[in-house]
Amino acid sequence: MTGLGPSAPPPEELAARVEVDAANSRFYRAFEELDLAAMERLWSRHETVSCVHPGWQLLDGRDRVMASWEGILRSTTRIRFRLRDKVVFVRDGLAWVYLVEEIEAEQREGVVHGYAQTTNVFHREEGEWRLVHHHAAPLPQRPDREEAPSSRRSRTLH
Repeated sequence: MTGLGPSAPPPEELAARVEVDAANSRFYRAFEELDLAAMERLWSRHETVSCVHPGWQLLDGRDRVMASWEGILRSTTRIRFRLRDKVVFVRDGLAWVYLVEEIEAEQREGVVHGYAQTTNVFHREEGEWRLVHHHAAPLPQRPDREEAPSSRRSRTLH
C-alpha cells in the first residue's frame, strides 16, 4: 500500500487504511469472480451510492448502481485487473482509494484491454467499510510508467 507520505500516520489511521485497502481488494475480487452477491454486500445500504463506469454517465441510487453491476457481470466471461499507483486516504469515517486499473476482459465481443484512472470512495457503516462511489475514467493508452505519487509533478490541464 502506498500513499503514507513523509511522516507516519497515527496507529488508528494506519489500521483504518489497512481495512480500507482490504475492502478495496474485496471489491476487485468480487469483480474478477463475477460475483454479484459479493458485489452487493460491498456497497452501502444506508448512504446514497453512485458510480461512473468507463465511458458511462453518472448512475446514482443503489438500484441503478446494482443493476449496472448485474449487467456488467452477466455480460463478462472473464476479467482480470492489475492495480497500480494505489493511494489510500482515511478521514472521519470516509475513505478513498485512487489507482490505475490495467484491465483485461473477455466479453461477448471478444477480449478487451484497457486502462482506467479510478477512485473508490468508502463510508464506515455497521463496522465495515462499504463503497459509496466508484469512478473509473478511461485512459486512452497505457500510462507511460509507474511512479510513486509523491514523485509526480503537478500538471496544468487548462
